[in-house]
Formats: sequence, C-alpha cells, structure tokens
Amino acid sequence: MADIVLGQGSSVPSTMRTRYRDVGDTTHARVEALAPSEIHLGEIGGRTVLVKQNFTRPNNATQYAAGDVVSDSITTPTTIDLDGCARVNGGRGVILKVLMVDSANQTTKGNFELWVFTHEPTIDNDNSPWTPNDTECGYLVDIIPLSTTYVGDASAGAGGNVVFRSDIVEAGFTCQSGMDRLFGVLVVRNAYTPLANENFQFIVEVLQD
Repeated sequence: MADIVLGQGSSVPSTMRTRYRDVGDTTHARVEALAPSEIHLGEIGGRTVLVKQNFTRPNNATQYAAGDVVSDSITTPTTIDLDGCARVNGGRGVILKVLMVDSANQTTKGNFELWVFTHEPTIDNDNSPWTPNDTECGYLVDIIPLSTTYVGDASAGAGGNVVFRSDIVEAGFTCQSGMDRLFGVLVVRNAYTPLANENFQFIVEVLQD
C-alpha cells in the first residue's frame, strides 16, 4: 500500500504535513515532514551580511550648506539603493552599523547623516535642502549619524580618503512587499566644500532574519 499524506490541501494553513508511511502488513507509521516554507531548521539568530553601494557626486565643488542633500545629480538625483538587506522579498532584519568611505580628504570634514527608509522617498537635488514629507518620514528605519572619522590615506584632497563610521545602530526593519532593499539619502549638517566627482561608498552591516 502507498504512503498516506494528510495536510497537503491549499485550505490547510499549517506548515506541517503528516505522512503515514507504509511499513508492510497494512501497517503505517506516522512521519513528520516540513512543507515548503521559510522555516530554517537549526539556524539560530539569522546571518550577518555586508550590503554595499556607492555614488559619485556631480562635477563641481559647490559648497554645501547645513541640511543639504549630497547626491549624484543636480537635476535627476537617485536614492542610495541598498539591495539585499533582507534575505527574501518583504523580509526583516536589523541594521547593526554603517561605514562610509569618502574618496576625498578635505581639511574640514563633512558632518553626515544617512537617512534610511523602507519605501523610496523623493530625493532632492544635490546641494539642495533636504525636504522629506510626513508620509516619507513614516517609512523611516533610522537616521544614522556617521559620527566618527578615520583618515585612511592622509594625502590632501583627492589624493586621500576618509572613513566615516556610525555608532552601533540596532535598527530593525521590514522591507516592503516584493523588495529586499532599503533606500538611503545622505545629508550633510555643516558647511562642507566637496571635490568634483567625489565618491561615497557605503558598507552596511545587516543582521538578516
């Protein structure tokens, strides 16, 4: 006699299927088997990944005012798309910390914040005031100050570089349905004179659920 399996119908919400295996002499022994799902057997505490993204600011050296957006265009800016923050679309996780590598070693360092959202905000042009609306702020994961600086290559200007580091963040998030990404916007909080084509590289440590 063939095995008997109960709980396969679409109306059964449980992730467990009950199988009765034919062991001979019309006898069936009950066997438990997991149906396809996102359950991870033996995995404790998720896994940590490094999500990386970068952008290059425009080809000018116009000084930023406090509260300006630092982005990739003065006309058609894009957000910092942090793909793979969640293990699956609509998944969850925790941002642990952020590193930002700046390709310029300016005398006066920028005082930067990374604003992180679950839904893509309308980003302002580079060198324009940051103006998120109430709805966009409702999708905030965190505002992460990049408060500690470490000079890498100490050469001045474009010959050097600086690493900006956040404190421990521990900001939980759930990605929107159909996506595994978060969205970032870089904001400066002091008068900062950049270099033309200055590059900003982000390394975001995420604990995935």
